[in-house]
Amino acid sequence: PAAVLQSNFDVALTKRVDFELDYSLILANQASGGLTHHATATLEIDLTRRLDLDVSFIWDRITNPQADASGAAPEADDFRLNLSLGVKF
Repeated sequence: PAAVLQSNFDVALTKRVDFELDYSLILANQASGGLTHHATATLEIDLTRRLDLDVSFIWDRITNPQADASGAAPEADDFRLNLSLGVKF
């Protein structure tokens, strides 16, 4: 069994810039990894009428990462930075 908690925050900083923050927490037993966190912070920028730029910072954490067959366990934290450019038709 597991329990999931989620939250979302979205605000327009300016007429052309929005900020969105998403967070989720999964509560599970230790064999399943324990607490698992996932957070995404995104700036959505309207560069022009047809061109958008999104910059996202993503954080994932598992409190009890499981080792593979060779005994090597992955890092508990994972960080990513995503850049995306969108064109509206």
